[in-house]
Amino acid sequence: MKKWMFLVCLSGMLLSLSSCSSYYYSTLASNDRSGRYDVNKDFVIDNDSVCIIYNFHGEDGPVLVTVQNKMDEPLFVDWQRSALIINGKATSYYKDAIPVEGVTESSSYGSSYNWNRQYGSVSSRSRGSFSGEIQLPKGVEFIPPCAQIESSNLTLDKLVFDIVSREDLTDQPFEKANGGRTNLKMKTFSERNSPLRFRSYLALFTGGENGVERHYSYYETSFYLSELIKAGNVAPSSFQAWRNEEGNFFYNCDYRSRRTGLIWGSVALGVAGLTTVILLATKTPSLDMPHF
Repeated sequence: MKKWMFLVCLSGMLLSLSSCSSYYYSTLASNDRSGRYDVNKDFVIDNDSVCIIYNFHGEDGPVLVTVQNKMDEPLFVDWQRSALIINGKATSYYKDAIPVEGVTESSSYGSSYNWNRQYGSVSSRSRGSFSGEIQLPKGVEFIPPCAQIESSNLTLDKLVFDIVSREDLTDQPFEKANGGRTNLKMKTFSERNSPLRFRSYLALFTGGENGVERHYSYYETSFYLSELIKAGNVAPSSFQAWRNEEGNFFYNCDYRSRRTGLIWGSVALGVAGLTTVILLATKTPSLDMPHF
């Protein structure tokens, strides 16, 4: 029994080794005049034809792009001509599968649009949903009139581990969302000295069917890392920005400092398991057992 308890305890130790050893929290900003941050810290680009929303909330900075078609004609996103450019390196938004799913909404007059957390105000409104698949050229996604689509194929990943030296972070007082206080290592940046700058480049078009020529519109938006916090084991729930699901706030986990322990722990578990099997196989019978 003691041997099995030992294995259970050792397994629990290995699971703890694979947990997050240190949290990094990042806040993004943009000086781009093409859009603005809304109350949810989503970056919104809005005109008479389209509304484009960027949200990076979550682990590893998922790049959630919402594109809403405010026109009365179909709109298409050319993902092959769209890219995320991080510190000068471009990564295409292109994906192979083209699912069509979203929300459609129209109104009798005025400008009305519907996305994750914001609604327009109009005198009358009709709503519906759509889903399915259509035949399109590779890398092209279809948005019906007065509807929207979302894409979340890319992440900012663990870039902060390699672009900011830990020695550059300074201790600053921090008040947790529950009212507690602690000191965290952090640093703020301007757009000029930020170690992480990236741009999103989207290619949209109308037409392209029944002999009608494609008419392209291009939307380029710039972002940069404005604050980085190394928080040790302080979990996301301690941050009010996380609780508020702010769109310019994300976190990364550093598992690297525990890799060595995990490897040696796995070896130890294997040795312990083998030893237990041998001991059980060679266990001598109890003296209290009858002999024949």
